[in-house]
Amino acid sequence: MNKLLSKLRSYKSSDTVYNQYQNPVLINNLRLYLAHCKKKRIKTLLIGEAPGYAGCAITGIPFTSNRILSRTDISFFDDIRKDLLPTDNSTERSATIVWNALNDLEFVPVFWNSFPFHPHKKNSLKSNRAPLPEEVMEGKEYLKLVMEYLDPNVVAGLGWEGYNTLKDLFPEREIKYIRHPSYGGKPEFIKGLKTIKNI
Repeated sequence: MNKLLSKLRSYKSSDTVYNQYQNPVLINNLRLYLAHCKKKRIKTLLIGEAPGYAGCAITGIPFTSNRILSRTDISFFDDIRKDLLPTDNSTERSATIVWNALNDLEFVPVFWNSFPFHPHKKNSLKSNRAPLPEEVMEGKEYLKLVMEYLDPNVVAGLGWEGYNTLKDLFPEREIKYIRHPSYGGKPEFIKGLKTIKNI
């Protein structure tokens, strides 16, 4: 994991990309999260598109918000919650949908993104944009390290960006597709989530 964390920290922010992992609190949140997933032997990995400004960009953990880190009813964070450092009580719509849906699942999958940093409109940190093809290409290097560390048995794309990234990177593997919960996709997302197992 040290190689992954070091590589994440070294990425330079720009006027269109924010590297949240240059913040020592957020890189430590991620370290705790990934180590916890490995300890719990979670073998299902879901890949989304990129961090949102109200979610992973301020928590360091994909598909979470500060409110989820501090208050979710799911027991997943219980062992590490005291060491995680949410900075406020903010929430994010996609993260809320995801964690509410996990109430009906017997396990919590590991989450990651095609591009691990927050892409935003020029000089506007509180905005989101889709990652560019070259950013997704760069994101594959981080995804490889995540795959090496966790060695998942089940891999799914959470939305088409995540799915296509995985298919390009691992053409020999079976990749599942799950609808992203944004833009009215909540019902299909929940349905897709229930089809995956932790094996």
